[in-house]
Amino acid sequence: MRAALREGIETLALAVFLVLVLQATIQNYRVEGPSMDPRLINRDRVLVNKAVYTEIDAARVARFIPGVEAEEGKRWHPLGLPTYGDVIVFRWPNDPSQNFVKRIIGMPGD
Repeated sequence: MRAALREGIETLALAVFLVLVLQATIQNYRVEGPSMDPRLINRDRVLVNKAVYTEIDAARVARFIPGVEAEEGKRWHPLGLPTYGDVIVFRWPNDPSQNFVKRIIGMPGD
């Protein structure tokens, strides 16, 4: 009986862990409007990797890891920065409840 209870608790803990990891890294969004035609059409669903453009505060990490130095305000992007042609999802600044699925066609300085 005790072994079955322990196995049940371990299974539940693993399930909760997996749900939290998936919730933090993957989400689906719906394309609204014709701006992404012909590749993505209105009302298509896309699965987004939210971790790919993760931004890490380098100074905060440097405080916890001996030998690592970083300037205040410096950011690390371990999986890379967005580039031309990438499809991204962002929140509209005037209405943060609204998400937009768009393709990058310009970068800062263009």
